Amino acid sequence: MMISLLKCVDDRMTHMRRPQDPRIIRTKQLLRDALLDLIEEKGMEGINVRDLTKKAGLNRGTFYLHYRDIHDLLEQSKAEILKGLQNVLDRSHTGQKEIPKHLTESRFTPLFEYLAENQRFFKVMLNTKGDPSFIYQMKELMKQILYKKTIKFQPCDEEMLVPRDYLIAHVTSSTLGVIQHWFECEMNFSPQEMSRIVYRLIALSPEKLSGLHQK
Repeated sequence: MMISLLKCVDDRMTHMRRPQDPRIIRTKQLLRDALLDLIEEKGMEGINVRDLTKKAGLNRGTFYLHYRDIHDLLEQSKAEILKGLQNVLDRSHTGQKEIPKHLTESRFTPLFEYLAENQRFFKVMLNTKGDPSFIYQMKELMKQILYKKTIKFQPCDEEMLVPRDYLIAHVTSSTLGVIQHWFECEMNFSPQEMSRIVYRLIALSPEKLSGLHQK
């Protein structure tokens, strides 16, 4: 499902090689913002094109120039956001053939900067009123990228201290939990501070994170 979603947005981007008209970009943004407003107000159920276009200050004809229905708007919006997330995560691992000797505290800053740039979308989608499938799609994307990463520095499953799928499940679930908590706390730390927190969660044991020092 994740692969087909990203392929869909890739196909759209290939088809739209020329820069979009700024008016089209603005129209789509107005519709996406209106969708997020309505999700916050009433949840996913019960949203219709009439209410959406009224909220966006546009007419129904304009909506149907770009989308088949509300579901199409939602799926295109998710695909674009996830494609951007994929690009950020892929760039962070480009050319990495082995696990870094010194994982820097700034390693995860681009991830949290991207989340901050698109905070409205992530806040709404990861909320209880959002689309339940979005967090699953995020998780599957992160699993795919982490799988490619672990294969680069450890291609042999027999050499791993825990099964690869359990390692990937642990890291993705933990990272998503931290991201959700960050949004629930109204992003009370900067992307740079969040990068430092994730770095420490990965690099240090629970005892050291608690301030306990082993003798």
